[in-house]
Amino acid sequence: IAEVTERYAPIAGLRSSDTVLLGHESATRDDELLEIAQRQGVPQELAREWSWILDSYPLLDVVRLGSQAGEDLELVGRVYFLLYDRFGIEALLKRIGALPQTTRWESLARMSMREDVYTTLVSMAAEALQAEGETAEDHVDTWERENQIQLARLRSALGDIAAGGAG
Repeated sequence: IAEVTERYAPIAGLRSSDTVLLGHESATRDDELLEIAQRQGVPQELAREWSWILDSYPLLDVVRLGSQAGEDLELVGRVYFLLYDRFGIEALLKRIGALPQTTRWESLARMSMREDVYTTLVSMAAEALQAEGETAEDHVDTWERENQIQLARLRSALGDIAAGGAG
């Protein structure tokens, strides 16, 4: 347990720093959750903590990827959440969350889909980090240019899903 706790200790620093890693969609969702909690009378610090919980899960991936790649965690986080926003991961996860879960198999399928989304996002971030660039935007832009054909197919599939054509 101590090894796992030590390995993921940087998450606390990423969450409490002034550095904003989240993209627009995630930050907007966090702000909406904070507002909901405050309207319910939850103290500011606890409300902020609660609004950030959902984004703590991806930080496990950020820390793991940063350790594997030997990269600065801030850069890794920025690349990860930039891809998260560019590829509409928030909307995709909401679509998955809206799927039925009346049976054990439906619940397992939803869990598997979520895990596939996060695994794919980590793979994309790892590849983007290897692309040339100084900033997260540079890395992602270069990676997107180098992988235009594959990403066009991915964007098309994600567009179909968002439009309801794949469900």
